Amino acid sequence: MAYTHRPLVIRAAGRLRLAFDAPENAEVADLTPGRRLILNCGSLGQPRDRQAAGSYLVLDTTAGRVEFICFGYDVHQAAGKIRAAGLPVYFVERRLQGK
Repeated sequence: MAYTHRPLVIRAAGRLRLAFDAPENAEVADLTPGRRLILNCGSLGQPRDRQAAGSYLVLDTTAGRVEFICFGYDVHQAAGKIRAAGLPVYFVERRLQGK
């Protein structure tokens, strides 16, 4: 899965059905042995979850858990650098609005 820009957990929810869950900051999910998941960490720079923050996940296969982390950064400074580089204004809007 590429370019979703959103933290997601996708799991089987029955025959030919998938469930999509959007984890919250610092949410920890247990990994059940034998259960298949698709984990998407989100975005370091262009989130689409309506939060002007970056996100990543920590996958601990030994402990059988995954933790989703959101972090703030100076989005106004980043927006200024985007403007200074002459990039399209919608890149600035995405950064500030998280969409």
